[in-house]
Amino acid sequence: RQAALEDSVAALRTMVEKAYADRRKLDFKLLKSSSRTVVALLKQYLLELPRPLLSVELYPYFLAAPEGGKTPEQIIAVMKDLISRLPLPYFRSARTMLQLLHDVAEADSKTTSMDLSQIFAPLLLRPGPIPVDTDASRAQVALDVLIRNCQEGGPIFSGGDAGLASGVAGVSVSGGGAEVQWYYIDQQQNYVGPVNTVGLKQLLAHKYVSGDTYVWAAHAAGWQRLDAVAELSAGAASTAAPTA
Repeated sequence: RQAALEDSVAALRTMVEKAYADRRKLDFKLLKSSSRTVVALLKQYLLELPRPLLSVELYPYFLAAPEGGKTPEQIIAVMKDLISRLPLPYFRSARTMLQLLHDVAEADSKTTSMDLSQIFAPLLLRPGPIPVDTDASRAQVALDVLIRNCQEGGPIFSGGDAGLASGVAGVSVSGGGAEVQWYYIDQQQNYVGPVNTVGLKQLLAHKYVSGDTYVWAAHAAGWQRLDAVAELSAGAASTAAPTA
């Protein structure tokens, strides 16, 4: 049975990549014909991405979106705003991915949106390149909201690409064009950003960065440890020094 699934995944991958190489549109009705094969292939692709599709910088904000006693309408509005902040290629990929997951949940009576969230949350919503278990349940709840409301023409993607280009080009975690924009080096030595001061403090509070994380902004003299920057260092906890 496992060998049959692997064969089906390999065949589907070949079909998808050939369509991409030939610049042909995929027949999504065909993709929906076998939900287990589609889910397995999507997992393969997502594991190969160097960065999560829904953005390291926005991770704590997606997790917090369904919380705080918001109404369903307020939650959807926050999710729509966060999705709109993704770089345009990520936005379009996320739209296709989430709409496909929504359709799989609708078509397969044995697979709910939460079932799919448990599978895909570690791949789509994570604080770095490597899937982790930290805040797993919160990530699953956030992704479940997205999957349930990301149908074609639904509330989260109702505006299409309209108005995205100007908003995405200068994306920051919580907006504010006049705010200081920071970059930092994560544990895998990737350069991440921009993220504003409030967003970076949120990442610090959730322990996705630490006092030893190196940060930079346009007004700074150079790269500095976060705990050496007065406007960021309040409450910073020291950890082991980053590798060279």
